[in-house]
Order: sequence, then structure tokens, then C-alpha cells
Amino acid sequence: MFELNFARDLRNNQFNGTVPESLAELPNLKTLLLDNNKFAEIPQSLLDRKAQGLNISFSNNPNIRITVDEQQEPPKSKSGAPIGIIAGVAAVVIIGIGLGLAAFIYVRRRKSKSNLEEQVKPEDMPKSAQSFTFKEVKTITSNFKTSIGKGGFGDVYYGKLPDGKEVAVKVRSSNSSQGADEFLNEVRLLSRLHHRNLVCLVGYCLEAQQQILIYVYMPKGTLHDHLYPKGASSTKKSASSKKIGGSKHELLSWKKRVDIVMNAARGLEYLHKDCKPPVIHRDVKSENILLTHELQAKLADLGISRQAPELDVDKQHVNTGIITMIKGTFGYLDPEYYVRRKLTTKSDVFSFGMVLLEIITGRKPQSYKFPDSEATTLLEWVRNAVKAHEIETVVDPTLGNHYHKEGMIKVAELALSCQLPTSGQRPDMGEIVRVLKQVLQLEQVTETEYSDDEDNITILEDIGEPYDEESESINSIASTSVSMYPYTHPSWNTLPR
Repeated sequence: MFELNFARDLRNNQFNGTVPESLAELPNLKTLLLDNNKFAEIPQSLLDRKAQGLNISFSNNPNIRITVDEQQEPPKSKSGAPIGIIAGVAAVVIIGIGLGLAAFIYVRRRKSKSNLEEQVKPEDMPKSAQSFTFKEVKTITSNFKTSIGKGGFGDVYYGKLPDGKEVAVKVRSSNSSQGADEFLNEVRLLSRLHHRNLVCLVGYCLEAQQQILIYVYMPKGTLHDHLYPKGASSTKKSASSKKIGGSKHELLSWKKRVDIVMNAARGLEYLHKDCKPPVIHRDVKSENILLTHELQAKLADLGISRQAPELDVDKQHVNTGIITMIKGTFGYLDPEYYVRRKLTTKSDVFSFGMVLLEIITGRKPQSYKFPDSEATTLLEWVRNAVKAHEIETVVDPTLGNHYHKEGMIKVAELALSCQLPTSGQRPDMGEIVRVLKQVLQLEQVTETEYSDDEDNITILEDIGEPYDEESESINSIASTSVSMYPYTHPSWNTLPR
């Protein structure tokens, strides 16, 4: 029943690199919208699909170029003029008309979207969420004096409530890639979901055609900022991701990195298992893991989250997922979700696996060059090292040798198991939390002098319950993850070719 014609809407996402050629192999793809990105190249095979009825638009990609086959000699018409020239002129005219129509449709849709957003009223908002007037917001931010970041929603400002509590204020911009749906979704979710590892929503403002979100300020920025201190700036900053005063981000020890991702994993476990119905975050990445002053992690940016169908008690192992439009961040996107548009809780698990690879290597998901290796993706690089029993060759150099090797291997195997090709092969967040607890126990052993009696080992309070033999179940998944991942699919790789 899902073999009907469908569309891919990838507009307004800052995507770069080459448009995946594998899209040309989707037989039912009838519409492909690539406008307002930073793509550099479109394969000719995709453009050839236009003759078969594919509607493709790619306006406002400044660096884009078309890949063509230059091996063939261009044929000529009866008049002697190269057919290519005639076809080129015709193509220019057709493309011009097409771009004009696309621009017209785009403007119409933007106007329609704007009109819809103007209809959003305070009564649409949940009663449990605190409402602020625009005058109050201006007072809180000292008339929007201090900008601390910019994201897909809009600019973020530093502020203080009358009681002195620090807040981050996100103001939706007129050209935001997110709209009323994301605004309402974030307020509705965060006003009823409360967990120590979810960012806390203070309130909102829906006045004077403004859509504003107010959060508790996170002084230590994001995990991304700490992993990449020299390149901490990003085109898409999460809310409250910049430290007032510009203090330097500290380098994170291996133990602290594991502690941070375990906190984030607990937040995801809460969304997946404790929420009814389950909530799929949909944009798990290091930039969306915010840090308190004590470096406690909190998940942020639930604007594009989706609620999954609630499962039968007798079928908890079945995850049917949601068929939906592709949203998220390239480099973190689940390939199964990308190809089939099937979103499940295991899509978050795939993205979380990429975050694990980041804390191991200190490299970004889009990395494609690695020392003394022919690997072209971060996943392939780490997988090869695990297979060769050379995990130390991929570990972030800033960590030195200050880590427990067995724990490092456990996290690497866990990351690989999270990124297995199909969702059914991946662990759930509960299994992931249990493995990370084991790793923290190993790190505690390396930092503290213990007696020879292992039964007397004291576990840190924030780690949770002691090691449980049942948690070994994840090891069987992780230990086979290297051999079970047979390929690297090009469709979610945005590296320059």
C-alpha cells in the first residue's frame, strides 16, 4: 500500500555536498524539492528522471553544478547545429519557466503559512505553560540586548527573570525554517514532559505577531561546543548554547563524556519508554545536548519531535513507526528513515550512535579523511579499528591514554550496534543506558583505589544500580555489530565527492 507516488521535501535545511544519486533509483519518487540549501552538485541521473515525470527544483543553491557525461560527442541536427545547443537553449527556457513557477508557488506557500501562523491564538496553547507578554519579554532581555546564538527557529537572547533566574529566549525570525507547528509542538511537549535530562521550558510569548520560547539558561553550552572548541560556532546553534562572558569551553575527560551521553540516553529512554504515547526526538545530535554548570546533560529542541503509535502490551518488541516527511540533520539521519520515510524510536538510536562516535574520536559526523586509513566515513573508520583490535588509533588525541581500554571498546561496539542498517538490529535506549553504566563503573575503578574484593566496590550515586548480569544481553548485540554492518549507504552521506 506504500508504493504510491511520493515526494522528498529537503528545502531550507543548509544541506551541502552532493545530492545523493541513490534518489534517482527510487521508482515512485515524483517530486524532489532541494531549494534553499548549500548543495554543490546534482547528478545527471537525477535530472534525467525529469523526462520520466520527476518534478525537481533546486533554486537558491549558490554553488550548485550539474554532473554530466562528457565522453559522448554531441549529436547535431539536420541544420548542422549541435542538438546539445538547441536542447540547452530549450532547457534554459524550460528551467527559467520552472523556476519562476517554483518561486511563485514558494511565495504563495510562505504567505499561506504566514496567514496560518497569525491565526495561532493563546487559547491554542496548553494551560500548564506560562504565558509572557511581549513587554515582559523585552524587560527580561533588556530589550534584546545580548544575543547568545542563532538556530533554525531564530535568534537566541540572554535574559533574567525578576527573581534573578537566568533564561535563554528564542525569538522566531520571519525567515525561520521552523514554523507554527514546531512552536506549538515544543510548548505542548515540554509543558507536560518533565525529566532531569530534558531542557526546562519556562514559558512562551504569543503576542504582537511574535512567537517566543523561554528556557532555563544552560551556562556550559552544548556537548558539540566542548568536543570542537576551535570550531564551536555553527550555522545552527541550539538555544542557550553560548556562555555569557565568552569563557573557554573546557576539554572533557573520557569519564565526563560518558557521563554526559548517559544523561542524554536517560532523557531519550524517558521519551521512548515512559511517555504515553512514546515520543521520538527526531533530531538527536551533539548540538542538541545542552550542559548545566555542573555539566549535567539535557536534551533540547523537541520542535520536530513526533509521538509514535502506542504499542500493544503483548507486542512491545514490535515498532511499527510513522510514515512521515524527512526532517533532521544530515550526518545523523537514520538510513532506514531516509529511504523509507519510516520514523521509529530506533531512528533516535541511530543518531545517538553517531554522538557516541563523536565522543570517542572527537570528529564530526561529516568527516571523510582519516590518518593512515582509506575509510571515507566516521563509521567505517571506527568499525575497521574495532575489527583490527586497534581502538587506540581512533581515540580523540586530547584524551591521551586516560581511559579504560575495555570501556572504550564497549562504547565503540555500542555505537556500531546503534548504527546497524535496520532498526530491528539496534538496541533500545534501556540497553544503551545499562552498557554506559558498566563503562562508568570501569572508569571509576581506574580512578579510585579499590580493595581486591570486587564485592566491596562502591558505585557512584549518579550511575544508578550496580552491574546486572542481564545487562550483558547488549554485549551479544555489540560484539556482532562489526560483521553485521555490510555497507555504507551513500544516501545519508553529505560529504563532498
